[in-house]
Amino acid sequence: MNYKIEIVTKQDIKAAADVCARSLGEDNRACAEIDFALHLTDTPYPPLNLVAKTADGLVVGTIQSCISYFGPKVRGIAWLCVHPDYHQQGLGEALLKYCENFCQKKFWNNEAGSFVLITKNYEDFYSKRGYKTVAKDWCEKPLMMKNIPTKS
Repeated sequence: MNYKIEIVTKQDIKAAADVCARSLGEDNRACAEIDFALHLTDTPYPPLNLVAKTADGLVVGTIQSCISYFGPKVRGIAWLCVHPDYHQQGLGEALLKYCENFCQKKFWNNEAGSFVLITKNYEDFYSKRGYKTVAKDWCEKPLMMKNIPTKS
């Protein structure tokens, strides 16, 4: 199935939060909705909120990347969620790759940069896509990082 990946609009926020709730659990719905809504603003280091939509406009995947505390050449990855009915179709990988490429081009001018994330259940997914565990957080969840080389 083909998906269109695009930047989240105000009209997408509730649907994006729904995907996160269905993917991660209902207790994540309010946090996801607030997070996507708060990150619609344009700042010097703007966040990137993306959704994947089916041909008929149904939101079935999300990802967010924002500036991290490590500086402008390191961005965090959050809310990589795929609706359960669309698992095992390569959508999570497509969202992650799109996000990495978009950030490198728009925020780093095709220069090198890094992504960081904390994951609870998906360490294997990220490891297969080049992320390395560099530490554990206070809850013993892996802190993972991927370095992106300069594009020539």
